[in-house]
Amino acid sequence: MRTYRATTFGAATVTDGKSVAALDPRLDVRIHSPTGFAWGYGGSGPAQLALAILIDHFTHHGMPEAEAIDYALRLYQHFKWAAIMSAPGDQPFALTTEQIEAYLRRLDTPYQAPAAVQDAVK
Repeated sequence: MRTYRATTFGAATVTDGKSVAALDPRLDVRIHSPTGFAWGYGGSGPAQLALAILIDHFTHHGMPEAEAIDYALRLYQHFKWAAIMSAPGDQPFALTTEQIEAYLRRLDTPYQAPAAVQDAVK
């Protein structure tokens, strides 16, 4: 299980329980917030965080990168409103693989978890 964490605005990490790495903001895909990640409101920093989390989440579970980017681009704004905006902005942010999947299943858009993700969260 992976966990995405942010304790200060601008940066986030991803951990699998063994190692911790900086979360790539994926500015190569879309630039919402060149100054970094944020949460707790519906702006550009939360949009960048939502996009980065989804791309990492999908690629980590075996989805080819081009497909993960396309899928994330279709879902990330909805995910931002459901998961990122609702997190208290004055507290550290954290989301697990299971929480991400739960948010995605509740979106108003059709979502079918990739097979690799389904296997990982069983």
